[in-house]
Amino acid sequence: MLANDMHLQLGAPSIFYQNHLSVSGQYSVTDVVFPGLPGVVAGHNEHIAWGFTNLNPDVQDLYMEKPNPSNPHQFEYAGRYEDAIVIEETFRVKGRAEPVRGETVITQHGPIITDIVKEIGVSEQFSQPLALRWTAYDTGYGNEITAWLTMNKAKNRDEFEQAMRLFAAPAQNIVYADDQGNIGWRTNGRIPIRAKGDGMQPVPGWTDEYEWKSYIPWEELPHAWNPPEGYIATANNRVVDDKYPYFITNNWSESYRADRIHQMLREKARLTLQDMQRIQGDWQNLQAAQYRDIWLPILKRGTWNASQQQALRTLEEWIRDPVDAPDLVGPSIFHATLDKTMQKLFEPQLGPDLYDDFQSTGLSGKAITELFTGKNNKWLAGTDGAIEQALLDGFKEALRLLEQQLGGKQEKWVWGAIHTLTFEHPLGAMKPLNLMFNDGPHPYGGSNVTVGDASYSRKEWPYEVVVGAPWRFTADLSNLKASEEIMIMGASGQPGSSHYSDQTSMWLTGRYKTMYFDEADVAAHTKATLVLRPR
Repeated sequence: MLANDMHLQLGAPSIFYQNHLSVSGQYSVTDVVFPGLPGVVAGHNEHIAWGFTNLNPDVQDLYMEKPNPSNPHQFEYAGRYEDAIVIEETFRVKGRAEPVRGETVITQHGPIITDIVKEIGVSEQFSQPLALRWTAYDTGYGNEITAWLTMNKAKNRDEFEQAMRLFAAPAQNIVYADDQGNIGWRTNGRIPIRAKGDGMQPVPGWTDEYEWKSYIPWEELPHAWNPPEGYIATANNRVVDDKYPYFITNNWSESYRADRIHQMLREKARLTLQDMQRIQGDWQNLQAAQYRDIWLPILKRGTWNASQQQALRTLEEWIRDPVDAPDLVGPSIFHATLDKTMQKLFEPQLGPDLYDDFQSTGLSGKAITELFTGKNNKWLAGTDGAIEQALLDGFKEALRLLEQQLGGKQEKWVWGAIHTLTFEHPLGAMKPLNLMFNDGPHPYGGSNVTVGDASYSRKEWPYEVVVGAPWRFTADLSNLKASEEIMIMGASGQPGSSHYSDQTSMWLTGRYKTMYFDEADVAAHTKATLVLRPR
């Protein structure tokens, strides 16, 4: 069996399009595509099934370049000036008689991007222009379109691996299962080996000290085939230990989701597709469980009024078995307290602007976990009691915020009141078009750390869901007729169509629909046929 649900931005229409590609003698493969690209991105054919999760590899570096004072299209490297590639661009703009002209300047490291990032202040921090090196810009190594089409036709592991070798960017975790009982996982794509540094900061571009020497050899990328455990689980978590000889990234997701998947896979000796679907929708919060014995003793030492004591009892009861369900009050208190505590700890050190950027990364959650678990106290060295005081103040401010937003009756502070999901269409940004194009808001469970991912932005209140699984997919390679899927919204991007948002209610409630695959089943369940004929 294989289950896959890639976590991406949620919106209307879905980023995916459901498709069954059938070409006699060549293709019979089904599931989701990116509109505009040929081939099925993830799904199954008659023999294999596959899916992706993000590895979050560090495959982009910024180089500070030194332009020639007398020629802005030349840059210093190894003691001499080298010509850049210059691409002239023209853009016709409504209302202007003459087109707007611009140029793209490309050094040996990549395009100069300083003008693009002026809005975020990067250009003010560095006196030199910044060039972006990115594996996706490097040509001659990969052919993703051919890789996808080859995957679509693969009948076994060897043929699938031939396809994976062509897939250079983006680097991903790829999971695999086939009708011969094999399962596999492989990290794929180009990941640089740096001569010096780890790519965390801009580096000098006028010397060869920080060049990419090569890429991690394909055979040495992390992988597993038919492991003795009988299962494979990946959820953007760290996939190598400290003995692994190459640097992949510092941006691993915390292991809460992966750990929970392992827990659930070990609960039963034999698993069904329904078990896989239950895992995909699970809202157990292992982060809260980890904090239980740390937070409660601190909070119980605080001085609280009657209302605050009631909220503390609610948190204590919920955190014994923490589930981010939309009808519970506990998740609201926990997440609001976590965010306010994080603000108390980090914003005074970083300032409001940098703290705002810090919240947008996975580093913020890792940092506060390390502080509470005592793994890294350098941040607050010499400030005894700062963590405890931040939690006490964070709890108090969280309750004040919940009361201000939801009223004094704590039973109304349910997670679904502040953790909502709206599938927003670009045209729905302007009222009253939102009534036609958008779907929501819907009260919804889960959070950034649950397997049933429903990540929210910590920058805004209420906690609107921005990232989740636009598509969930479960395949049984011993009986492909049993395979099921569900997608946000529907198969049509046209408002007014009966299929514009007909899958939303099923997706929200964790239900799935059958993936009809063989010709007889497809014919028996066909509702309409659209024929496109070339002129």
